[in-house]
Amino acid sequence: MINENIKQFFGHSWKGVIVRIIFSLILFVVVTFIQVNCTGVDYWAFGWPFHFSESWGPCPPNAVCHDSNPLALIADAVIWYLVLCLVIFVLGKIRNKKIAAKEQKL
Repeated sequence: MINENIKQFFGHSWKGVIVRIIFSLILFVVVTFIQVNCTGVDYWAFGWPFHFSESWGPCPPNAVCHDSNPLALIADAVIWYLVLCLVIFVLGKIRNKKIAAKEQKL
C-alpha cells in the first residue's frame, strides 16, 4: 500500500514523471517572476520560497551589487516539483473517490 502511494505520488511511469517535471518547471518559472521589490531600500529578490538571486543598490561604479545562490535555485525547483506531485496526487484521490461513489450508486 505504501509503495503504491509512493508510485502514485511521483508518477507510475517515466512519461508521468517527465510530464510532472515539465509542469513543475513551468510553475517554477511563473513563481520565479514573483519579485520581492523593496523600493525604499532598493532591494530586488527573485525566487520563492528561497531567494536565489538578489540585487541591491544604489551600486557604486566597479562594485558588485548582485548575489546568486545555486543551492537555493535547486531547492526551489525541487520544492515546486514536490508541490505539483502533491496536487496531482490529491486530485487523483478525489477523482477516484467520485468514480467509486458513482459506481456504488449503479
